Amino acid sequence: MTGVQTCALPIYWVLAQRDIEILDGAVDWTDELRGAPTLKLRQVGLHLVNRGTRHRFGLKAVPPVEIAGALDVRGDFTGRSLKNPADWKGRIYMDLPHANIAAWRTYAPLPIEINRGEGALRAWAEVADLTPLEGIADVTLAQVRARLNKSLPELDLSSLSGRVGWRRSDGRMAFFTRGLTLVTQGDLRLPATDFQYVELAAVKHRPASGSLKANVLDIVPLASIADHLPIEPAQRARLLALAPKGKLTGVALTWEGAWPAPEKYQAQARFEQLAINRTEEFAGLSGITGRIEATEKGGTMQLDAAATKLDLPQVFKSVLVFDTLKGEARWKRTQPGFELKLANVRYANADLAGELQGSYKHVPGQPGIADFSGALTRADARQAVRYLPLPAARNARPWLEGAFLAGSSDDVKFRLKGDLRHFPFVEERDGIFTISAKVKGATVHYGDNWPNIERIDGDLLFRGRRMEISASQGFSMGARLSGVRAEIADLAQQRLLTVAGDAEEIGRAHV
Repeated sequence: MTGVQTCALPIYWVLAQRDIEILDGAVDWTDELRGAPTLKLRQVGLHLVNRGTRHRFGLKAVPPVEIAGALDVRGDFTGRSLKNPADWKGRIYMDLPHANIAAWRTYAPLPIEINRGEGALRAWAEVADLTPLEGIADVTLAQVRARLNKSLPELDLSSLSGRVGWRRSDGRMAFFTRGLTLVTQGDLRLPATDFQYVELAAVKHRPASGSLKANVLDIVPLASIADHLPIEPAQRARLLALAPKGKLTGVALTWEGAWPAPEKYQAQARFEQLAINRTEEFAGLSGITGRIEATEKGGTMQLDAAATKLDLPQVFKSVLVFDTLKGEARWKRTQPGFELKLANVRYANADLAGELQGSYKHVPGQPGIADFSGALTRADARQAVRYLPLPAARNARPWLEGAFLAGSSDDVKFRLKGDLRHFPFVEERDGIFTISAKVKGATVHYGDNWPNIERIDGDLLFRGRRMEISASQGFSMGARLSGVRAEIADLAQQRLLTVAGDAEEIGRAHV
C-alpha cells in the first residue's frame, strides 16, 4: 500500500485487524492532543499487529531534513478503546541517529526539556493514561540548551552525552544518569558520572525519605551550573558563597525526614583536593583529601592530604599552609552541641613538623571547650608567631613578628585546655595554655637601637599571657651572656620587655 495520506476508516476498525503493513508510504501526522504542527513523513514503513487488547507497531520514516534523518519508532500497548484513555498503558521506543532534538520535543515526550541540541537520541518511555511515567534516553548532543525543571533557567552546554532517566509513581520520584559527561560553555568538563537520586513522599506511618548515589562528583563543573539544577534557593546561595572545589567519589547518602534537615541520615564518600571559601560559618580550606562516614549521631573522617591551606582569621593572622596533613577526626552529637576528637594528627611544612591530639566540645553561642596537646620535632623560631593564636598576643604581636631573627628547635610541646571564653587563661584555674621549646642558635631583636642577643641556647615559654626566654648562653656586642631571662608579663595588654642576666666580655668579666 503506497501513497497513503488520509484514512477515513474508524480507528476501532484498525485496532481490530490482526496485521496491517504499509510500505513506502507518505504520512501527514497531525497530533491534535499535543497541538503540534503537521509532521510530513515520507518513505514510510508501518507494521501494526493487534492481538485482543494488545497492540504493537513499528514505524520507519524519513522526516524533513531540517528535523532529522531516518526515524525508527516502536510501541507496545494494551487497551480496549481509545474512548477510555485511562485503560491504555504501554511502552514506546524512538531512535534518531541524527536529529534536531529540540524540534522533536513537539512530537514526542522526552525525559527532560531540551530546547536546542543537535545529535543522536535513543529514548524509551512508559506511558499510562496518556501520561509519561518513566523515560530513559541515550544522548549524544552538541550545543545543548535544556531545562531540568520548569522553574529553573535554561542550561547552556557545549556538549552532553550519556544516559539519563527518570521515573515517577506512587509517591516515588527517581532520576539517574549513566556515564553522563558534559562540557560547559566555559569549557568545564564533567567526568563520566553514574548518579542516582530517589525521593519518597511521606505517607501514613512513614516519613519522607530519599537516597543519593554517585561514582564521582566533580564539584567545579557542577557548582558552575548550580543555578540550573533542582536545588533549594537557600542551599544554592550557600553553595555560591562557599564556591567549593574538588572531587567526591563513592558517594552514598540515605535519609529520613524532610531535606535538607532530615531526622536521620547515613553518608559516606571519599574526597580529593576539597576546597571551600571562608564564610561566617566555615573556615576556608583547600587541598583536603580523605574519607568521611557520618550519621545524624556522629561520624569519622580520615585525612591524608598535601598542600593544605587553613584560613581562620579569628584564630590566626595569616593563612596556614601544610605540605602534609594526616590524621583521624571523630565527632558525635551532644546536647546541645557536638564533641570532636582528633587522634594521630600529623602535619609538616617548611616551618615545622609535629603531631596533635585532643578534643573539642562545641557549645552554641560560645567559643567552646578545648583539650589539646601536641609536640613539634622541627620548628623555625622566626615563624613561631604565625602559629600563635591571636587572642594570646594582641598588643605584643608587632614585636613578636620581628623579635626572632634566627633559631630552631627539635623539642616543642604545647597544651591547650579549658573553656575558651577565658582564653588565654590568665588564671590557671580557668585553663591551661602553654608552649615550651628548647631553642638552639636563636637571635633575638628585643628593641630598635639595641644590640641583638645572638647564638642563644635556652628555653622559650608561652604560658597564658606571659612569654619567657631563659637562656643558658648567648652573645651580644662581643660579650658572652649567661643566666639571661627576658619576659613580657602580659602579651595581651602590653609590649614591655624586661631583660636581665650576666655578661662576660671575652677575656674580661663584667656583671
